Amino acid sequence: MTKYFFFYFILYFLIEYNKVVYGKDGYYLIRIKYNPKKEQLESEDFINNKIESIFNVIKNNVETYNEVEYVKKEIDKYENFENLKRKRHIINDDNNVIGGDDKLREITDDTNLVYNLSEYKDSVLLYGYLNENITKYIKEITNIENCVPDTEMFDTPIETSDDTYETLDLNKSILDKEESQDIIYYDTEAIKSETKWKKVNIQTDSYNHLSLVSQFKYDKNIINSYDNNYYFSEKAGEGTDIFIIDDGINTMHVDFQNQKGYHINKRTVKCDAIIINAKVEEIDENDERSKLCTVNPKGEMPKHGTYVASVAGGFYFGVAKKANIHVIASDMTIGSVIKSLEYIKNLSERSTNYINPHKTIINISNGTYDIHEYTDLKNYLNKIIDLGFIVIASAGNNNVDGCTINHDNISKIGYHIPSSYDRVISVGSVGVQKVYKDKELKGTTEEIYSISDFSNYGNCTDIFAPGFVHAAYFYENNVKNYDITEYSKDYKFIPGTSYSAPIVAGVISLIISENPEIEYNQEMIREKLIEQSQKNILVNKNEKNLKKLLNSPNVFINNGKRIVYSRDNVYNKNYCGIFSGNQKCSPINSTSKLNCCSADGICGTSSKYCLIFKGCQSEFGECAKTGKSSNSNGN
Repeated sequence: MTKYFFFYFILYFLIEYNKVVYGKDGYYLIRIKYNPKKEQLESEDFINNKIESIFNVIKNNVETYNEVEYVKKEIDKYENFENLKRKRHIINDDNNVIGGDDKLREITDDTNLVYNLSEYKDSVLLYGYLNENITKYIKEITNIENCVPDTEMFDTPIETSDDTYETLDLNKSILDKEESQDIIYYDTEAIKSETKWKKVNIQTDSYNHLSLVSQFKYDKNIINSYDNNYYFSEKAGEGTDIFIIDDGINTMHVDFQNQKGYHINKRTVKCDAIIINAKVEEIDENDERSKLCTVNPKGEMPKHGTYVASVAGGFYFGVAKKANIHVIASDMTIGSVIKSLEYIKNLSERSTNYINPHKTIINISNGTYDIHEYTDLKNYLNKIIDLGFIVIASAGNNNVDGCTINHDNISKIGYHIPSSYDRVISVGSVGVQKVYKDKELKGTTEEIYSISDFSNYGNCTDIFAPGFVHAAYFYENNVKNYDITEYSKDYKFIPGTSYSAPIVAGVISLIISENPEIEYNQEMIREKLIEQSQKNILVNKNEKNLKKLLNSPNVFINNGKRIVYSRDNVYNKNYCGIFSGNQKCSPINSTSKLNCCSADGICGTSSKYCLIFKGCQSEFGECAKTGKSSNSNGN
């Protein structure tokens, strides 16, 4: 027994020693400079030549790997394919492509050691299975610009002790018509006039993350009973595609099913592809994995991706209820995210199952921290954005300024990526958990509209959205335990900027579907979001929150409907305009005084309320016709 123990101890020691000396085995991003004017080889020949050079370095240093046998098998597999291609006259002895079978020419599909990842302008990005020892030799190869270990993009999850979930009542209609309500307290004609929507849909008794984005600032001092309806255009994202790069999705939930009488043109909700180690496996629509896919190593249910999809476009919990939802199940390494972006780009170039970049939103609800090492991700995102795709990212959950390098309260250093990239639309979170969880919102302005304690912030953050949502849930923790024929009706309350981002993605889908004739791009959408958002609504909850506010744009998401209604039609009579259901200031029984509605919706008689140039709203009260109000004191 002792000798066996000694043997295993020595084996363990040698393995660990190897890791210390040579580093861990893993995938690296290898960027190569390619100038077609200077290089004598065509692009494909140039790439194959560099792959061959890197392969030779790997082969000559195979003993430095921890997984020696695995690498040797991959070397054999690579060489067998190279020999086969030469026999079939696909490549010559100089490793240059000369023709033949297209399938065999794609060496990237036949080896796990080194392969082409993407191309951007004058750079080629390869993906290689290396270790620290080998990289020093790789960097000596001509044209190699950079070689860095790949890293995962997983934001810190928000810890919560609440594991409870609820079940939907499917007998209850959520899209009620006006005549079904006891008190008609809202005015659909006023909403259509304000939003320019052709028709208004109303999800009654909805969830706070939905109702808050379809009204301006709620103030319990003005509104007697919070309006928890969600108002949205009838188009509801129809004709748009939302791609979610995440851990997968389980579509077997009523939230994702086409609803009779609502989804007249059936929309798509599916898993399109699985991408692990930057290799694509496209999922056929007849494959069961198109309904339920995961990249989680132990087969865990893809809850994160399902939550994100639910908030973006679920029928019960989603913002854009008619949008097509596509999930790319990714291991969330930077290499795999880049490959996911390339896969989406390629879909837009197909003759069948075509997607229009200008009607496609890409949501990334994860991130990591970086100091200019992973510029390849930024480059490829810029490439995607240049083609017309709209890209959204969550700001992160570490309560730091993600737009700076150094952070006091976490060990990580660097900018939060991809949310800090200047061309990506970055979304932070607002709200306090105890307020958002209740169906009837009763919190103070500070509790509803302060930046969430966990949310990242900073001047690279573009907009804020609710950070607490209700979303489709599966109580089963493992895919193998789930009955693929059963539809879940459960939902759960969850926090995080991961779910603020798809709210904004959903609003973008609404904008695009309502204006199908416009060819939107990233900057047009950013401008539109800011234009219809509410400014200066975020408030100071405490000293730390004040720091966040001072360093961030004070902008809160809105879907175009601004009027704030009270469910019981009771308002504070001292207020007027959109913040109080379009109520008007009552005339004063005196010929000498005017009762005016000020720019910020308060009824009063002094010049600050009544002068037109100070914003007096004539549609909600009286305004002075001259430079003075009827109250000569001006108070």
